[in-house]
Amino acid sequence: MANTLPDVMLTGVWVDVYAATGLTVGNKIQIQNKSSSPMLLQIQASKPTEASLDGWMLYSGMLGASYEVGVSDIPAGSSVYVKGTGRINVQDLS
Repeated sequence: MANTLPDVMLTGVWVDVYAATGLTVGNKIQIQNKSSSPMLLQIQASKPTEASLDGWMLYSGMLGASYEVGVSDIPAGSSVYVKGTGRINVQDLS
């Protein structure tokens, strides 16, 4: 079973998921949006600009459900960034 980490609270700015969780960059992870608002996800070599609206949408769940995304095969030198407001849960699938 994957290692579940404490939730990460997002405040509307881009957050490096690996730095926020202490995981090794490149580990295969699963991210769950637990908030009521959609969030954005980017895989980049550097932090996106705050105005950026590019990336995958991590939609919030309806009626208590939530959506998850698995991230693997991170290019060397890149990290995973998420922007939104609310909680995400990250699981280390490595």
